Amino acid sequence: MVYKPKPIYLILAILILTPILPLATIVGAQQVFKEEWSLSVEGLVNDVEASLQEKLIVFGTEDPPKIYIVDTSNGGIVWSFEFSYSDKAVETTSLSPNGDYVAAVLYWMEGEKFYFDVECVSIESKEIVWKTPVYEGIGWRIHYTANGDQIIVSSTSNFILELDPRTGEEIASIETPFDATYDYVLAGNSLYAGGFRRDPSSGALSKIDLTNGEVAWINNEPEDSVLALTVDSTGKLVYAGLGIDLGENEYAGKVMAVDTSSGDTIWVSESFSDYVWSIDEFGDKYLVVAVETEGIIVLDKETGKTISRYETPYNTYYVASLNRLGGIVALYYLDEANESKIVFYKISSAPQPTSASTTTVESTQTPTTAKESTTPIESTTSKPVTSKPSSPTGLATVTVTVTDGMMLNPNLLLMIIAVLAVIVLVVVLLAVFAFKK
Repeated sequence: MVYKPKPIYLILAILILTPILPLATIVGAQQVFKEEWSLSVEGLVNDVEASLQEKLIVFGTEDPPKIYIVDTSNGGIVWSFEFSYSDKAVETTSLSPNGDYVAAVLYWMEGEKFYFDVECVSIESKEIVWKTPVYEGIGWRIHYTANGDQIIVSSTSNFILELDPRTGEEIASIETPFDATYDYVLAGNSLYAGGFRRDPSSGALSKIDLTNGEVAWINNEPEDSVLALTVDSTGKLVYAGLGIDLGENEYAGKVMAVDTSSGDTIWVSESFSDYVWSIDEFGDKYLVVAVETEGIIVLDKETGKTISRYETPYNTYYVASLNRLGGIVALYYLDEANESKIVFYKISSAPQPTSASTTTVESTQTPTTAKESTTPIESTTSKPVTSKPSSPTGLATVTVTVTDGMMLNPNLLLMIIAVLAVIVLVVVLLAVFAFKK
């Protein structure tokens, strides 16, 4: 004879089992990226530079050709300038260490060739104070040196320019060992440059001594173009973000760490599904990486292992750490709308290894009318430029849907496992008593 389970035991089992799944997915989960502010601006923005102790970010748009300076504490525009050209686009910008001038690379096309020049704008008068001669190619990245005595410009041609910031006159033109030079990063008297070589077809990374222009070493191990660079705060490693064309509209990306003394490769990350357009150091342990169609990837900077992934609402083209504010700026581009969007995320706690889920939440920000702040730009000494620029800012704050990364605290996770073990044991005992003869 088979006895039916007593109702009281079934009821107890249901009451115990009901909260198990919600408990396993909710308890211990905490927000990692919290959106603090977001801005949109008309036109394509290619990069952003953090300046003046990360109090400001500066960037330019291609169409219209315009420069913006934004307060990182609230996303407010403190200064802007629009060029009168109809055939030129702003590629990249840099703010002088004392906050008095902005240098911008403008490029245009004649026939089938690209050309560029560098133009310097006064913050106070909003006038162009000098222009360089015209160069062939596209100026890819521009920075003032930490003490403001030079402006360094990389180009898609095989040279890097050193300019006098007072006049724009060329101090030196350094030939790089590439056919195209993309990103670069400064660390003391050393310049690390990344690019592409056609013969043999490969990416390349080199260290150049700025005092004499000599190439200290070349690393030819990148599979394709080196698009992004940043230097470890200790100066021991330089990190390179790769863009790999697999053919037939298939793309990939990787990050590699290279010893700054020898040029030897230390580690290579896993392969991502698209180009790595930007990379920056966050805190003491992590790298934040912008992968075009994957979003923001957090890596362990010592090993290159993926710590966590954060889905983003649009294709991601740039990330820059604002360590002073405890967060990062992410740059998105909305192709159909010809609009760039910048979001500042406050990171509430350090990312930790987990297979945690992601949660989509609505931004609580309210759309506002864009207007320029009257707050003056503070004059102060900027920190050395050893990381990539940040992201764009814009004309109006808009409501967007963002995906917040979630993670489980290891201590709470252990607690959950212990609780679940006890619950399972209780359920088993109840079942035994319920079904025994």
